[in-house]
Amino acid sequence: MDEFQEYPPMLTFRLGLSYIHAHAELVDTRLYRFPHVIKATLQHNAWHRWVARAVAWLPAPMQRLVRWIWSHYGLPDRVILKKLRKPEHIEAFTNEQAMYRRLATAQGSLVPRYYGGHM
Repeated sequence: MDEFQEYPPMLTFRLGLSYIHAHAELVDTRLYRFPHVIKATLQHNAWHRWVARAVAWLPAPMQRLVRWIWSHYGLPDRVILKKLRKPEHIEAFTNEQAMYRRLATAQGSLVPRYYGGHM
């Protein structure tokens, strides 16, 4: 399989009970291309935009419940996805998950927020 395979421009992934549709592009820096790291720009239809506005009017505990059940409403417009193809990717991702757990109090301010992983 080609290491630098291009991803389809649109992808669907599942997080919790939500099926999320996004525009995908590879993370590419000037020095290195990361073929297993995808920057996904979420696609919001009219229903999702309406529900997101309605959820904002709920009390904070209800907002957290809705976002826990339907994760789509708690995500930012762009997220990073990692496709684990090789054993070294899995080992590195396991370590990354552990670091995010250790840095839980700093998420969203000093480090990006970690929304979960699935291998």
